[in-house]
Amino acid sequence: QGPTAHVAMLTADVGRLTAALKGAGEKLKEAEEGKDGVEVSKQFVEADLAGAREQLVGMDAKVREGEEKVRAVREEAKRQVERARAEVETLRQRAEAAEEGKLALQSNFATLEEEKAALAAQSVVARDAHQRLEAQCAAAELAVAEQRRAREDAVRAAGAA
Repeated sequence: QGPTAHVAMLTADVGRLTAALKGAGEKLKEAEEGKDGVEVSKQFVEADLAGAREQLVGMDAKVREGEEKVRAVREEAKRQVERARAEVETLRQRAEAAEEGKLALQSNFATLEEEKAALAAQSVVARDAHQRLEAQCAAAELAVAEQRRAREDAVRAAGAA
């Protein structure tokens, strides 16, 4: 085991180490290529992720915008419902007032009809009384005319005597 054996052993070690180094270099090269592929894939994934984030932000903004529109529509619908309720209440009150007015007018009309009937009855009584008075006047005029004739006859008779 001399220096030659030692050199042969060292040469074998160097060969083994060279082969290992060469294998490690290839593995390193493969790893570097794989790393480059992973880096490219990572960049694609990051780009996809950034795109997805942008879409998500855009969709979120659209959702918020939609929710605001829905909220605004609901509020407007509530205002319209309240206006409609107020109008219905006003119309109900007006209808009640009109009904009360109608009942008052019907009552007044009935009272007027009663008064009309009473006046008609009074008119008949007054007509009858008027006819009696005319008859009495005619009778009185006849009586006065007879008295006048009787006086004239008496004055003529006294003037002839």
